[in-house]
Amino acid sequence: MATAFGLDEFVRRVGDRPGVDRALAGAGVRAVLTTLGEAVTRDEFENAMAQLPEEFSQVIEPVGAGGGRRRGS
Repeated sequence: MATAFGLDEFVRRVGDRPGVDRALAGAGVRAVLTTLGEAVTRDEFENAMAQLPEEFSQVIEPVGAGGGRRRGS
């Protein structure tokens, strides 16, 4: 069974993984979510983000011109 938790706990868990610099865990989470938004369609990204607490949306970098979230819109 899945356990729900917020952004801070997620970043802490990422930082606790072997080989991950705890000081960079937040930046890594931000980079992965931003890259996901650029790699999939807007609908796919919005579907994925809808499954996460709202606070995850606050760490995403804005997508520039030509970004993946514009595909299919």
